[in-house]
Amino acid sequence: MKNIIRTYLLFFLLLFPLSVLYGQKMHSDKGPFGPFPSLQPVTWKDGFPMVGVNDKAVVTYKKPDVGKEYSIKIFPTSDEFNDTELGIQWDWNHNPEPSKWSLTVNPGHLRHYTVNFTDSLTKAPDTLTKRLFAYYSDSTLTIRTTKHEIDNMKDSDIAGSAIFQDPYAFVSVRMINGKKYVVMAECC
Repeated sequence: MKNIIRTYLLFFLLLFPLSVLYGQKMHSDKGPFGPFPSLQPVTWKDGFPMVGVNDKAVVTYKKPDVGKEYSIKIFPTSDEFNDTELGIQWDWNHNPEPSKWSLTVNPGHLRHYTVNFTDSLTKAPDTLTKRLFAYYSDSTLTIRTTKHEIDNMKDSDIAGSAIFQDPYAFVSVRMINGKKYVVMAECC
């Protein structure tokens, strides 16, 4: 019984206008991409919501009738900063300090300044993360290329790329006493 209750705490129910019930499950782990939300049909059995079909989550299913037609949307996947606002694939680890970042100072680039110093990546208020909207497959490699401009770093600044999950790891450049060092760090 505890396993059933624990499973159902991981989704919420949506009631569409035509009384069709759907749930959003959040525990479909896709390896390095993390959990993907998925819309699942819901029925009731003995007073409990049953998610999926025949007690199993579905990979594809008919689109719910919500009383209006909507076109299919493709999630943004671009790593480019060619707009004046961050796309929905980008997210700050904490509430961002607007004066400490810009997409307009150097168009086509993210200009990012240190907010304050911390002893942990998870506490850094100026960490920008990217949600990976992609299909995960064990046979497909995930490759990332990132360019960091580090000319104007100040002492104690750290700039780099991370796998931001638990445990996390990052490769970065750190400025110490006027010298730049490449640093690899792992947590936990």
